[in-house]
Amino acid sequence: WRHRQRRAEIDVPTADDLYEVGTIVRVLQTADTGSGLSIVVLGLARFRLLELVDTPELSRVRMELVEDLLDQTAEAEAARRTVQRL
Repeated sequence: WRHRQRRAEIDVPTADDLYEVGTIVRVLQTADTGSGLSIVVLGLARFRLLELVDTPELSRVRMELVEDLLDQTAEAEAARRTVQRL
């Protein structure tokens, strides 16, 4: 999953620092451009953030899929099942 922060300069975002709707993506390619990292992703589904739970080790979220925007391919469905099991 990927969830965009409202302000990129915040290193440890809280729920208030995140947008309510995000995108589940598959990373297709990464490349070091010398001046930064270039990442190509494939959007698979949209989700709505319900809750952000921070622990010292990691951040976890409760989310719901935004059904009317779902990609209907078999690959996207498999990715959704994987994300829902996490």
